[in-house]
Amino acid sequence: MKKLSGLNAYFIIGITLLLIPLNALNQPGKPQYKIVAYMMGARAPEYPDSLIRMLTHINYAFAKVVNGEIAFQSRNPEQEQRIKLSVSRIIGLKARNPDLKVILSVGGWGAEGFSDAALTPESRAKFAASGCRMIREFGFDGIDIDWEYPGQPGDNNVFRKEDKENFTLMLKALRVELNKINPAFLLTIAGGADEEYFRWTNLGEAQRYLDFINVMAYDFYSGLSKVSGHHANLSKTDFPGASNISAEIAIERNIGAGVPPEKIVVGVPFYGRFWRGVPDANHGLYQQGSTTGQYKVYTEIINNYLNKNTFTRYWDKSARAPYLYSRDSAMVISYDDPESLRLKADFVKAKHLGGIMFWEYNGDKSGLLLDAIYNGLNK
Repeated sequence: MKKLSGLNAYFIIGITLLLIPLNALNQPGKPQYKIVAYMMGARAPEYPDSLIRMLTHINYAFAKVVNGEIAFQSRNPEQEQRIKLSVSRIIGLKARNPDLKVILSVGGWGAEGFSDAALTPESRAKFAASGCRMIREFGFDGIDIDWEYPGQPGDNNVFRKEDKENFTLMLKALRVELNKINPAFLLTIAGGADEEYFRWTNLGEAQRYLDFINVMAYDFYSGLSKVSGHHANLSKTDFPGASNISAEIAIERNIGAGVPPEKIVVGVPFYGRFWRGVPDANHGLYQQGSTTGQYKVYTEIINNYLNKNTFTRYWDKSARAPYLYSRDSAMVISYDDPESLRLKADFVKAKHLGGIMFWEYNGDKSGLLLDAIYNGLNK
């Protein structure tokens, strides 16, 4: 190869730089991984540009199933107007992040009507058509189905053994209707993590109609349990008698069910679970409490409990998760923090997964958790 003279080399480099768009020299590339934030529409925090630019998707929560159709459930015209303003505000965030997608999430814990809406070809067609109307009316980029859970009562909801097949058929009907408008519209779900969820779904078939699945890898110990424990641990703890569940196990179940790794988005919590009346054994972890695991947002945890008011932070090496305990208060708190989220980001990259989802944006006003996710995935 002929060696270039210094002058010729500089000339070629200069021409090459001129061919690169000027904004490409200073702009980061599009994120390789998805960062999906659920946002409760009824809340109205500030949305700093620095945090909004870290997101790839926002799931607006929630629309409901009303008389077999997707709709915002309002009690009066004033509330309906507040909902419309909230939707407009969140969709308006796309002006500050042109690559951002805003998806309408349907359902959530306690939401009724899914089993009936999925029951027949006619009911599924009605449901799918209503979803497309919502997209056209409000300007969403897709639909997220949060059915908790097919084939199971959830919060005392109607359920049927036919839900397993009908869940897939409902997603297929939605995908067909969305494609008629625009094949680029997204269709996602919030998926469960325990064994029962996979018994009552056929994700290998359902994923054909989905862009990705947000796996709710949290609430492993929750408001249903009086025993304290990690509610969002990455790995299985080696503590004797602890529940055999973790984010890793949940993802393995999805892959085993036939979901491609790149379609799996790992859900993490921006909140903790706390138990009262917990004895001082194993620093309060995996002990019988006087209450079930109650909800506490991360902002409150770092402001009032993290290494404050007799609370001490502990780290479970096997579970790769933090927790807090106070002997004086007899209280234990399980939560995610920047350290555990960086490990989850490493896990996503090592397993070639789709990214990270979190519930819920308003849970962390500091921005520390979102920053840990973004930097862990992209730097």
